Amino acid sequence: ISVSQNDGNFTNCHCEECSKIDEYEGSLSGNYVRFLNKLAERFPDKQFSTLAYLFTMHPPKHVKPLPNVNIMLCDIDTKREVPLTDNASGRDFMKALEGWSKISNNIFIWDYGINFDNMVAPFPNFPILQKNIQLFKEHNATMHFSQIGGSKGGDFSEMRAYMVSKLMWNPYLNADSLMRSFMDGYYGAASPYIYQYEKLLEGGLLASDKELWIYDSPVTHKDGMLNAKCRK
Repeated sequence: ISVSQNDGNFTNCHCEECSKIDEYEGSLSGNYVRFLNKLAERFPDKQFSTLAYLFTMHPPKHVKPLPNVNIMLCDIDTKREVPLTDNASGRDFMKALEGWSKISNNIFIWDYGINFDNMVAPFPNFPILQKNIQLFKEHNATMHFSQIGGSKGGDFSEMRAYMVSKLMWNPYLNADSLMRSFMDGYYGAASPYIYQYEKLLEGGLLASDKELWIYDSPVTHKDGMLNAKCRK
């Protein structure tokens, strides 16, 4: 049973009593975990889940979720050009993940591999998939939802679904081998050229030093991975 905050930032209660708890717990998640614990105590045979998302991403300092309180931790604000350990937004999420993993063995990761603002724009996040999924597993996450392009016409949506699914089963498979295997089976004789195209995008992104995120415009990359030579 999911009991969570509304979508959007800072939709929490700002009354005097809640604010006292916010200050004591050092995180806005404190009020939510306390409330969920009350439900979990009253219905010990049920599993309750709550989002650790945006303003509740970081764990509270004092209260700990009961075993039947699931923490659905979301990395929506992180950038996707490098693994979570390798940029500032990712390291902030890792701090949250490490904190939750110290107080809970019931963590559900909500990960994103999609460009909500432009579904058909190139989104070369493939090099980070394996490392991130390994990080989730190594920090007590037993469940993982990956919100990725499932719409027709999305950027490599079939391959992304294939690779993420395989890595969920075993995060220590060779990601590049998975990509090549999929391309050989799906694209046939075109596979080597599609592979070169994807690697051009991945290299162009890293060389440009531009961030990749889930509300991205292709214009952001007009001098990077989508520069005139790459477009040609």
